[in-house]
Amino acid sequence: MLVILGILQLLLCIIILIYEYNNKSISVFFWAVLLLLFNIPHLLEIVVGITKYSESVFLKASIFVIGFEIIYILSRMVINSKKYSSIVSEDEIRNMDLDTKKNRQTFNKILKLNYLVFFIFTLYFLLRFDSIKNLSWGEIYQASLNANSLFDKILEFLKSLNHLLFFAVTGLLITTIYKKKKFSSCFIIFLILYYSFITRNRIALLPLLVSFILIIIIKNKKIKLKQMIYFSFLGMLCIYIVYAIWIFRHAGTLENFKSTYTMSSFNKEVFNAILNNDGELSLRKIFYYFIYIDNNFPGLQSGATYIRLLLMFIPSSLCFGIKPPDFAITMSSAYTGNLYNTLYSVHPTFYGDLFANFNFWGILFGLFWALFFKSLDKFLCKRNIITRCSLLVTWGSCFVIMARGSVYNSIFIGVVSTIILYIVEKVKIITNKNL
Repeated sequence: MLVILGILQLLLCIIILIYEYNNKSISVFFWAVLLLLFNIPHLLEIVVGITKYSESVFLKASIFVIGFEIIYILSRMVINSKKYSSIVSEDEIRNMDLDTKKNRQTFNKILKLNYLVFFIFTLYFLLRFDSIKNLSWGEIYQASLNANSLFDKILEFLKSLNHLLFFAVTGLLITTIYKKKKFSSCFIIFLILYYSFITRNRIALLPLLVSFILIIIIKNKKIKLKQMIYFSFLGMLCIYIVYAIWIFRHAGTLENFKSTYTMSSFNKEVFNAILNNDGELSLRKIFYYFIYIDNNFPGLQSGATYIRLLLMFIPSSLCFGIKPPDFAITMSSAYTGNLYNTLYSVHPTFYGDLFANFNFWGILFGLFWALFFKSLDKFLCKRNIITRCSLLVTWGSCFVIMARGSVYNSIFIGVVSTIILYIVEKVKIITNKNL
C-alpha cells in the first residue's frame, strides 16, 4: 500500500505538470520544482526504506499530498473553462514591435531600472564593506543584523528594496534575447551573475535559469519525449548549480574557497552533497518531522503563513499582535526544539509549510492555489507584452522559491515586483496621453 500511494502521488504530480505545461501556465515552474524536491525523492525513500521515520509518517505524507493534488487538479479543470495561457507564444514575442512608442518606453524604463539595480548594489557594498573580493556570506548576514547607525540602517533598507527591484526587472532578459539586443542581454546576464557571486544567494540565479527554461517552453507548444530529455537535463543542471553555490557560500571568502578546493575536489563535494540528500533535497524531511510530532509545538497549526499574506503590507507594529511572526522561524524552532530561536529559519517544501499551518485541513487549499494560479494567468495575459515577459520570469522564479517552502517570501517578491512593473506600465500610458 505504501509503495502504491508513493507511485500515485508521483503520477498525479506528473499529470498536473503536463496539464499546466500544455495550458502554458506559469505555475508549471511550481509543479516542476515540487516534482524534483518532493515527489521523486519521496517515492525513492519509500522504495529504499532507509529512514528514521516509521511507515505511518510516509503514509500520512503520501495521503496529504495526494489529497491536495486531487483537489487542485479537479479545481483547475472546473474553473479553467476559459483558458488563459500566461506564457507567451513564440509568434507573440517574435512579432513584438519595439519601435512603437508604448513598447519602446516600457523597454527603456525597465532596462534603466536594471542599471539602477547595479548602481545601488555596488554602492551598498563599497560603502558597507572594506573589500568585496574577500567578502563572505556570513559577513553580509552579520552586517544586516548589526546595522545600528542611521546611515547603516538606510543602506540596509536600500539593499532590501534593491533586492525586490532585482527580481522585478531582470526578467527583461527574455525580451532582449528574442529581440537580439546583445548589449542589454549581456548586461543583464552579467548583473545576475555579479549579484549571485557577491551575495552567494542561490535564488539570485533564478531569473537567468528561468529565462532560458521559458525560451524552451515557448519554442515547444506540447511536451514530448525530446522536451522531457531537455527538461531532465536542465533539472539536473539546476540541482548541481544550487548545490555548488551552497558549498561555495559555506566555504567563506573567495581566498578560502580557492585554498580549500580544486575543481576535482569541488565537484566531488557537490556530488556527495546531492547523493547524501543534504541541502535542498533534504527539505522534505522537515515535513516528515512535523507529521511525526503531529504539529505539537507552539505556533504550528495556526495558519500563520496565510494570515501574514493577508496582512502583507501592514507592518507588524501596527497590527496589535494580529500579524504572526515569521513562520519560517517558528518552523525552525519546532524542528530544532528551540523555543528561544529568533534568527534561524527553515523551509520544509510547500507541502511541509502547508501541513505545519493547517495539518490535514491543508488539503483543502488545493482549491485556493488553483484559483490563485488561474487569477495570475488571467492578469498576466492582460499586460503589455514586455511587462508580461518580465513578470513571467519574476513569477517563475517566485514559484521555484515557493515550491521549496518559502511561501510568504515568494509571494511578497512576486506581488511587489508586479506592482513595480504595473506602475512602470501605467506611468508610460499616462505619458502617452499627455503627448
